Amino acid sequence: MEISCREDKADNFQIIFNSSPIGMFVLNDRSLIEMINNSGLRFFDKQREDVLGKRFGNSFLCKCSLEDDRGGGFGLQCQYCELNIAVKQAIDLEKPTSDMEFCKIFIQDENELELWFRASINPIMIGGKRRVVVELVDITDSKNKEIAMIKSKDYYQKLLDDLPALIWKTDKEGRNDYFNKTWLKFTGLDLRYALKHSWLESLHPEDVERCSKLFKDAILSRRPFEIEHRRRYKQPGQYRWCITSGKPYFGLQGEFAGFIGIVYDITDRQLALESSRKYHVLLESAREIILFLDTEGQIIEANNAAVKAYGYKREELLSLKVFDLRENNEVTAQQLQEANNKGIYFETIHRRKNDSTFPVNVSSQGTMLGNKRVIVSIIRDITERKQAEMALRASEEKHRILSARYHALFMKADAANRAKSEFLANMSHEIRTPINGMIGMIDLTLLTSLNQEQKENLDIAKTCADSLLKIINDILDFSKMEAGKLTIENIGFDIKDLLEETIKMHTLLAAKKGLRLDYACSPTIPRILVGDPIRLKQILNNLLNNAVKFTLYGRVTLSVRELTSVDDKIELMFSVTDSGIGIAEEDQSRLFRTFSQVDGSITRKYGGTGLGLVISKQLVQKMGGTIGFKSKKGSGSSFYFTLKFTSSGESSKQAHLETGVTPVAKPLKILIVEDDKVNLKVLSLMLKGKGHFVDTASNGSEALLLHGRTQYDAIFMDIQMPIMDGIEATKHIRQREGVSRHTPIIALTAYALKGDKEKFLSCGMDEYIPKPINMETLFTILEQVVEKEIMHNIPSPEFMGDEIRINESGKVLNLKPEPFRCIDRPAIEEEIFRKVEQLMSALTTRDISVIEEIAHRIKVNCNLLEADEAKTYAFKIELAARRGTIDEVIKYSLLLKNHVEVYKKSGL
Repeated sequence: MEISCREDKADNFQIIFNSSPIGMFVLNDRSLIEMINNSGLRFFDKQREDVLGKRFGNSFLCKCSLEDDRGGGFGLQCQYCELNIAVKQAIDLEKPTSDMEFCKIFIQDENELELWFRASINPIMIGGKRRVVVELVDITDSKNKEIAMIKSKDYYQKLLDDLPALIWKTDKEGRNDYFNKTWLKFTGLDLRYALKHSWLESLHPEDVERCSKLFKDAILSRRPFEIEHRRRYKQPGQYRWCITSGKPYFGLQGEFAGFIGIVYDITDRQLALESSRKYHVLLESAREIILFLDTEGQIIEANNAAVKAYGYKREELLSLKVFDLRENNEVTAQQLQEANNKGIYFETIHRRKNDSTFPVNVSSQGTMLGNKRVIVSIIRDITERKQAEMALRASEEKHRILSARYHALFMKADAANRAKSEFLANMSHEIRTPINGMIGMIDLTLLTSLNQEQKENLDIAKTCADSLLKIINDILDFSKMEAGKLTIENIGFDIKDLLEETIKMHTLLAAKKGLRLDYACSPTIPRILVGDPIRLKQILNNLLNNAVKFTLYGRVTLSVRELTSVDDKIELMFSVTDSGIGIAEEDQSRLFRTFSQVDGSITRKYGGTGLGLVISKQLVQKMGGTIGFKSKKGSGSSFYFTLKFTSSGESSKQAHLETGVTPVAKPLKILIVEDDKVNLKVLSLMLKGKGHFVDTASNGSEALLLHGRTQYDAIFMDIQMPIMDGIEATKHIRQREGVSRHTPIIALTAYALKGDKEKFLSCGMDEYIPKPINMETLFTILEQVVEKEIMHNIPSPEFMGDEIRINESGKVLNLKPEPFRCIDRPAIEEEIFRKVEQLMSALTTRDISVIEEIAHRIKVNCNLLEADEAKTYAFKIELAARRGTIDEVIKYSLLLKNHVEVYKKSGL
C-alpha cells in the first residue's frame, strides 16, 4: 500500500509520527534511518544522533550485525531477518507488511537481550521519494508468558505421566482424550489405539457390561463412582484386579467437561485375601504339626494335627507354652529370638500329655500375622525315619566306601569332560587356522589364470578342505549340544529359496555319480515361515549328504508336505528318499548313536564321522520335532522328520553383496594383526586384490606401535597371539583413542563356539569373522564397519547444506537439489499450513516422535517451494526433536508459526 503525503499533510504526519506512543522509524531506499520518534528513542535508550543515517542493526547493536565487518544487513543471518525482508519488499515491491511478529537479540552492556516485536512496515512517499515507515511494538512479556504457558502445560503433563497410578480422562461425551504412560505401560496398548477406544475395552469380558452401565449412569448424573474389576495387563489373556475411581471435572466457567479417573492395582490384596482363605483350609488339612507362638513362646494357634499328636484338647494346648512340649523344657529364649529373626531348624524330642515321647524335627520362622509378630513352627514326627536310620546303621561303613568310590569316579568323569571341552575348543582354533590358509590360498589361486587340469586339481583340493571343515563343524556342533550351548533362532525365511539352495549344494556330486536329484514342495505351504533356517538346512544337508553318498545309481528326492495348519501355526514333514544300498534290519538299531556307523568299512569306503544323524536327531528334538526312517537292505532308505513353524508376512533374509576382485573406488588403509604367516599372506592378498593398502603386524605389541604412527581405516585383529594377544591390544587402542577417535577393529579368529563373538565385541571390537575366512563375508563386513564409522563422523546437519549424500568411494557430499519445475504450488502451500497447525497441537502433548515427523514433512514441502527460511526453521525443529531438547522445539516452532503467518498474509 502506498501512502501519498502532500505538503498540506506533511505537518499532520510529523505530529502523528512524533507523538505516537509506538516506536516509529522512517527508512530511506538504502534502509538507513532518516527519522525516529521519541518513543523509539526511549525504548532503545538512544540519542537521535546515535541512530540517524545508520541501519537498524548498527544503531541498536543487533547481534546479527556483528557477523560482518560492514554491519547490519550483510551478515549471514541478516539474509533471513524478517524485518530486512519486509523492508526490502516495501522498497522494491511497494508491499506493506502488517502485524509481523519476530524475535531479535541485542547486545546491551556486553549482555545478550532477547526481545519480541510486532511490526508494521509500510511504503510511503515523502517529498517525492520512496520511504518506509516502520512501527515496532514490544511484545516480549506476552511471548514469554506464551512460552511459559506451554512449558507449564508440559510440566503438568509429565507429572501425570510419571505418577505410579493409572490415569485416564474423557470429554463430556465420555470419549477418552488422555491416558498417562503408566496406564499405557500397564495395559500394553499404543496411545493412538487407546484414544480411539474406550477405557472399558481393556476390561475382562465378564466385567464390561457391569462397568459400562455404571459409567454411563455416572456421565448422566455427573457423580463420582468407584468399581472393582479385572483389567488387561500388557497382553491379551492376562488380567489383574483393580479399583477404578472416577470423578467429574468442570471448565473455567463451571461447565461439565468430562471425567478423570485413577486406577489402583489391588491384585496383591486380592491374592492376600484368597491366600488367607486357603490358609485356614491348608492349616487344618496339613499332616504336619503346625503351631503359632508369640515371641515369649506362648502357643496362640494350633492345627488339628497338633491336637491329635500331643493328646491335649485344643483349649489345653493353647494354655501351654512351647517349653511344656519339650523334654526337659530345653527351649531357650535365645532359640526363640533366632527363630524370630532369621529362622532355625533342629531336631529334638517332644512329650505328649501321657508322658510318652517321640522324635521330631522343627522348622521355626518369624512372620507377621495381621499386625502382630508371631513365630510359625512346622513340626514333623520323624519316628519312622529314626527307626530306619537305626536299621541302616549296620551297613553304614559299606555305604561310605561305595560313596567314596562313586565320588572318585564322578571326579574323574568330570575332569575328563572338562578336558574334552577344552580339547574341542583348542582343536577348533588349531585346526581352523591352517584350514583357513588352505581354503584362502585355493580361492585366491582359482582367481588367477589356470589351465583346465590345474583348475580341476584345485577344485578337488578345495572339496577336500571343505569336507575336512564339515567334519570339524560336526564334532563342534555335537560338543555344543552335549554342553547345552547350542541355541535355536526364530527368524523369517523363504522356504522355497532354502530348498533350492540346499539342493544346489549336492547337485555337483549327484551329477558326477549319475544320480537324479530333485525336490517337491506342496503348493499349500506358505512361502515365508518363521523358524531356524540355518539348523533346518544343516539337517537337510546331513540327510541329503548320506543319501547321495550311499546311492550308487537311481535318484534322491527331497519332499516337503503339510501335516497340520491351525491359525498361523503349520507343521511340515520333510522326507529324503533314495534308491541306495539300504540298511539291514539287524543294523537299524545302531543308527542315531554317537560316532556309530552300520559297518566299520563305511568309514574307509564312504568317509564321515558317524555324527551326521546324531546331530540331526538332536537338532530336530531341540526344535520340537520328531525324526524317523524306513529302510530295507538293497532297496533304499527314506529318512523323515517333522517340525512346526509360524507363517509370516516377510522374510528376514539379507541380500548378499556381490564381491570379487574388482578394485574399490576408494582404497582403505588397513592393518592386519596375525601371527600365522599363511593366514597373514592369504588375508593380505585378498585385501590387496581389492585395491586396499595393507600393513601387517605379528602380535599386539607391534600393532600398537603401528597404530601410534598411522591412522588406519580398519584393523583386522587375531585373538590368540604371542607377546600380546588381540583382546589386550584392543583395550590399549581404545584407551589411547578415547572419544575423539575410533578405528574399527574386526576380530579375526578360529574360535567359533557360542559366546565367542559376544566376548570379543564386549572388549571393544566392532565385528567378528570366524576362520576359515569367506571372501564375500570379509569384504561385506569391512564395508559395513567402515560405512558405519563414516556415518558416525558426518557433521551435524544444521552446519551443512540442504541434502547429504555419500558417493561410492565414501566421500560425504553436500548437495542442494535442483528445484522442481512442475509442482502444484497452492496444494503444497495448503499442506504446509495444515502441518504447522498439527505441529502446534503436537506441542501441547509433547509427543517428540510426532513433532519430528511433522517437522520433516514441512521441511520437504518448503524445499519444493524453495522457501528457505521456513525450511531452516523446520529442520531445526526436526533436529531438536531428535535430540529431545523441548525448549529449542518450542522456540523454533513459534518462529516457524510466525513466519508462515507472514507468508500467508503476504501472498508469496
